[in-house]
Amino acid sequence: LTNRYTKPIMKSFSKHLMTLTGKNSDGYYLDANIRMTKSEYGMQREIERMSRGQQDLVGICMRMALVDAMYGEEKPFIIFDDPFTNFDSVKTRNGMDFVRKLAEEYQILYFTCHESRRSKKPWVPAH
Repeated sequence: LTNRYTKPIMKSFSKHLMTLTGKNSDGYYLDANIRMTKSEYGMQREIERMSRGQQDLVGICMRMALVDAMYGEEKPFIIFDDPFTNFDSVKTRNGMDFVRKLAEEYQILYFTCHESRRSKKPWVPAH
């Protein structure tokens, strides 16, 4: 089962990471237990050892990759409950653009209580 999903999950993770950060997924590795690690200083490091912002960033991409792998043509709605609280201002702007891009394909329910993480642009799908 893991072999069947590892490649599609990693491919989708790479796509979402590129959309969110503009960076490729070189150095990231998904093991047989669907645990993500990243190569740093010549060693594979657990994501849990990274900053909270980096953990959140990888977590969002990983969750979206799992959604992509689990659902085919039928797309579920996605709930984001203030997902960018540990992001700096640049990552938050990128995160908002990421959610806007996802909204072209998914119905998004986005909750936040902080003005800086609210969209200044309308959330109208492109189609």
